[in-house]
Amino acid sequence: MRTGCPMHIVTVLPRQKQLGKGHSKRLSRKARHRLEIIDWYNQVSERKSQSGLKDASLTCRHFGIERSYFYRWYGRFKKHGIAGLENRTSRPKRVRREAVGSEIVEEIRRIRQKNPTYSAKKIRPILLRYYEEHEVPCRSTISNVIKRHNFFFRADTKPFKRRSKSGVRAFERRRVKGKAELWLRNENITQLWTRPRTPKDKPCVERMIGTLQTECLDYLIGPMSVSELQAEIDSWLKKYHSYRPHESLGFLTPHEFLNNFMSHSSTAVSLS
Repeated sequence: MRTGCPMHIVTVLPRQKQLGKGHSKRLSRKARHRLEIIDWYNQVSERKSQSGLKDASLTCRHFGIERSYFYRWYGRFKKHGIAGLENRTSRPKRVRREAVGSEIVEEIRRIRQKNPTYSAKKIRPILLRYYEEHEVPCRSTISNVIKRHNFFFRADTKPFKRRSKSGVRAFERRRVKGKAELWLRNENITQLWTRPRTPKDKPCVERMIGTLQTECLDYLIGPMSVSELQAEIDSWLKKYHSYRPHESLGFLTPHEFLNNFMSHSSTAVSLS
């Protein structure tokens, strides 16, 4: 008759599961492929080579890779283990830092926040009014600052309505047109017409209306009376003539262009 019970000695190691797998980090697909090449070189190439030794050339032909590729990753594997099979970061040790001062960056943010449609072409002439030439960055640098700091503030614009069918649009145009003509007639305002289907008769007017819609009317919120709407438009027109740079005028405002013209004109012109 036997008495007693068997005894087993068990040792519990920390992180035993990870150590059993050989690594605690999951390998990427490329790293697993490189490990497969090294395993084939260590375990299979010796059996398949005629010399009975490990054959790197046979391994490279089997996987269709260059010998330099094999020796580079095999050397990293012997030096760093499995972790050496992962791709190294391609980030340079020394990266270019933003050379624009924080004051200029803040001024660009302020201009873009008040005028979301202004591009780097218009922002640079505005900065030149307050800073020296050597302090103001070029257009491409200003554009990169806008992208890097995400200076995009057009989320508050009104979304465009989905276009309906052509017949419905034509009816809406006739209805609005009739109300507009009636209002103009009651206000004793003369309405001028151009030739039908000839938009080139008034390109400057169409461009002005499009700019007014994009930079002013799209940002108005809520129903407004005629006097309130006129006050907003007058405020925008003041900025349009005295603050907003115009590319067609050499990035001058209309007031600056007029003053330059008057100062260099041989004929005195009096404007009220």
